[in-house]
Amino acid sequence: MGKKWKVFISEPVDYKGTTHRWLEEQGCEVILGRPIWQYPGWKYTDEELISACGDVHAVMGASRERYGRKFMESVPKLMVISKYGRGVEKIDLEAATEHGILVANTPDTHVDSVAEHAMALILGVAKRLSFAAEYARRGGWRDQNVETIELSGKTIGMIGMGKVGGALVNRLRGWNMRFLAYDPYRSEKEFEEMGVTSVTLEELLRESDIISLHVVATDETRKMIGEGELRLMKKSSFLINTARGEVIDEKALVKALQEGWIAGAGLDVTDPEPPQTDNPLFKMDNVIITPHIAGWSSKGVIRFLNKAVRNLLKALKGDLPESLVNPEAVPKWRERIKGTEREESY
Repeated sequence: MGKKWKVFISEPVDYKGTTHRWLEEQGCEVILGRPIWQYPGWKYTDEELISACGDVHAVMGASRERYGRKFMESVPKLMVISKYGRGVEKIDLEAATEHGILVANTPDTHVDSVAEHAMALILGVAKRLSFAAEYARRGGWRDQNVETIELSGKTIGMIGMGKVGGALVNRLRGWNMRFLAYDPYRSEKEFEEMGVTSVTLEELLRESDIISLHVVATDETRKMIGEGELRLMKKSSFLINTARGEVIDEKALVKALQEGWIAGAGLDVTDPEPPQTDNPLFKMDNVIITPHIAGWSSKGVIRFLNKAVRNLLKALKGDLPESLVNPEAVPKWRERIKGTEREESY
């Protein structure tokens, strides 16, 4: 019996290949794109992506590729885009909805991993771990160059209080810290339940010793931390970003660090990704940069792969995915599914 559906995995991240074997067992013909571990900085052009997908019924991938209107119009059999992780900023949701294409993501599978990584970056910059390790390697020892700070008594400001922000706060409880948060989409009751104080963005920037970003990239949040915001921060404060690189104006951040407006930064994400090796941030001993691995724990990867596959298969079989981003597409998608079933019955 031939394969029922064609699936394109644009960014294979499963080193063992179990994901595409699972899809094949469910009646899918799997087309693999370029593995992310072999081509970390490579991206498809629009034409290459359209050519690779051709007559596929589903696409699965992360955030490397953009799926725009031209793509939706050029892949006529496409029923679902199943996304690893939460962010869908590179998918034209309006175009997908118009074409009856469901978009699903895996928003909760990385919460613990990202919260733990944010915590590691906070400790890393506060204790100057990256610089101190290299300093010792070069023969340096305990002196004024490796002075660190204590977190006890400090104020941490959370920009965005979703599940990751809440998980980070829970991990920092008992550290004798004060918690501030800015999130215009949360109610006062929710802030109270989480044990944080709701403040304006300006208050948070002025009062926090550590600021941790937990927002998705939207028109509203892109470059929300720019020169004006960085100048409001304390000279002794640190900026942590495990969200999206686009939410910080990187040129302004470089200037802030070079001129001493803030004390340092811990970044798991940059803009663009991956950053160029001559990026001035790499030359600063008060900055820690990791290669977008906050959600990349062994268990976290298994969780988001499993959920992405479940979402994809449900949509192809006529059921709604667990994490549907564009429910407005459902009526047209149902019509398309029925049309496919009629064609197969002839």
